[in-house]
Amino acid sequence: MVADFGIARMLDQGIDNLTATGMIFGTPSYMSPEQATGDRELDGRSDTYSLGCVLYEMVVGHPPFMGQTARELMARHAMDPVPPAQSGRATVRDELEAALATALAKDPVDRFPSAGAFAAELDRIRRLGPAPARSVTTGRSTGSRSASSPARRRWLVWAAAGAVAAVAVGAAWLATTRSGATGPTRVAVLPLRSLGLEDAELFAEGLTEEITFRLAKLRDLAVVARNNTISLAGGRTVADVGRELNCDYLVTGTIRWHEERGSRQVRVLTSLIRVSDGLSIGDAEFTGAVSDVFTLQSEVAQRVAEALPVRLGSVERGALGRPASVSADAYREYSVGRSLWRRRTPADLVAAVERFEAALRIDSTFARAYSGLSDSYVLYKQFGVAALPPQVAWARAKQAAERALALDSTLAEAHASLGEVLFYSDWDIATAEGRFRRAIAPDPSYATAHQWLAELLALVGRGREATAAARRAVELDPVSPAASNALSMALQAAERPREAIAQSARTMALLASSGGLAGDPGRQLLMGYALYGSAMSHLALGEYQDAVRIMAQLGDTTALTRSWMRAYVEPGYRPEARRLVAQSEARLAALPPTIQSYATAAVGDLDRTIALLGRVVREDGPIATGVMIVPFFREFRRDPKFRAMLDRFGFPR
Repeated sequence: MVADFGIARMLDQGIDNLTATGMIFGTPSYMSPEQATGDRELDGRSDTYSLGCVLYEMVVGHPPFMGQTARELMARHAMDPVPPAQSGRATVRDELEAALATALAKDPVDRFPSAGAFAAELDRIRRLGPAPARSVTTGRSTGSRSASSPARRRWLVWAAAGAVAAVAVGAAWLATTRSGATGPTRVAVLPLRSLGLEDAELFAEGLTEEITFRLAKLRDLAVVARNNTISLAGGRTVADVGRELNCDYLVTGTIRWHEERGSRQVRVLTSLIRVSDGLSIGDAEFTGAVSDVFTLQSEVAQRVAEALPVRLGSVERGALGRPASVSADAYREYSVGRSLWRRRTPADLVAAVERFEAALRIDSTFARAYSGLSDSYVLYKQFGVAALPPQVAWARAKQAAERALALDSTLAEAHASLGEVLFYSDWDIATAEGRFRRAIAPDPSYATAHQWLAELLALVGRGREATAAARRAVELDPVSPAASNALSMALQAAERPREAIAQSARTMALLASSGGLAGDPGRQLLMGYALYGSAMSHLALGEYQDAVRIMAQLGDTTALTRSWMRAYVEPGYRPEARRLVAQSEARLAALPPTIQSYATAAVGDLDRTIALLGRVVREDGPIATGVMIVPFFREFRRDPKFRAMLDRFGFPR
């Protein structure tokens, strides 16, 4: 039996009223911060924290905090950061490290929202199996490292996996006791195909998004993020798509519009397909006026949910219901805006802003329209929209996100948008991270929040955490080039270059399979990131020729670039490289200051590198430096002058 840890003994003794106001019961080693401080309002998230402590001890060999007295232990739970489990056992998976960090968050709102969610995540990690052998990078070479004999290491790996399985059972029991929840079922809503009138396409995209949005609110369901690039077209079978998206069920369907007595009608056919055998287990047909969009969305989502093996209580059915007090006309504008926003081209982002503003002119209290407005403005600079200066776009994004949260403080996408503004524009790392985690807590299936969190963690040098967050984003949106690129970036920050190269290749394959790059600055940018990241990772491994080959794909075949890359791989070549750099001063000065800093760092010129990075920060902010990812800066990071520069720029130690 899992009870409030340390209280089971009291239950045996027949002590009642254990949660009376002002009384503190529990074992200090497993006591949540709010329980330790006598909080009057405890809920199941306190048990989640305690269960996290048990898992930590099973994996590492001791509780997360230790002390001489109960008072000291409770103070440490309330105040001290949780030591990484990987510092006590190197075989701990990144995914398990991230799950422990979430379960042991100080603020209950940053933990798993329920024991069911914790159990689902542990079950997912358990199915991954033992952690892969880690590649340890030192300087420019790699090798394997083992703290003990192979037999003992295998025992440690499987012991950790066994601990995950055991605690997953406990979490599932607790979840079932509290809410009847079971493990998650994975489902993907494929793009509904539009038939008939041409403008039905955007309506179909919006309906697909809304069904996904509503299903994602069901606690026993893991919903793969919506993506336009996956369908059953092109000879793909149900098994192919199910395997690519790693899901149990697929929702497919068609939409046809037609005019009837001056009114526009819509007919929707949907099918729920079980991936394991390709059978359709739930076909449905809906017909109605386009103007009655909310009823249509609710009916489709509810019929799909009823056919799935998930529990539907009153709370779950409420999540599938009609949004309160939103005009149908405003919603249609919002839906089209979201479809345009998802395409990520400069023209579509500008058009999305116009649609969201149109929705707000109809209904000024529509929180999701403000969130869409924020999401659009926050991407202006990254995706090459020149309509507004970056600072103006970010200011508008921040204002819109804050307005959305004022109207609906639970809106995940608004928390994520505000976090992105705070990170990119304000460089407020701690607050931005908190916003991303606030977005994930109520909506664990929100892939964009996991992706943006991973990018933040990578750029400030928290590579292991970044890798876990990015893997979650990729799991939720397996065919997203942006999520894939975030994972490559995280692996670079974690100094796992071989894996980063493979992930960059995956990003390039996704970009190639989902359309061309012409006229799409966002996709061109992602391709550039993938190529450059791959080249840097080859250099981190000492593979100079491979790096030169990839730089040629970027159009850079100059002797200057080859010289500083070779200097990084071959320190003995540095004097010659410095001479070539000095001779090519004019050519170097024509490069962006970020690339100049790479060159000067590669040849070992610390003072000039610091000066160039200062210029980067002044022009584009600390986020543009890449100092915690790019390998050229590694040998400088322990230098007092370089460390002082990082402190000055606000990089956390």
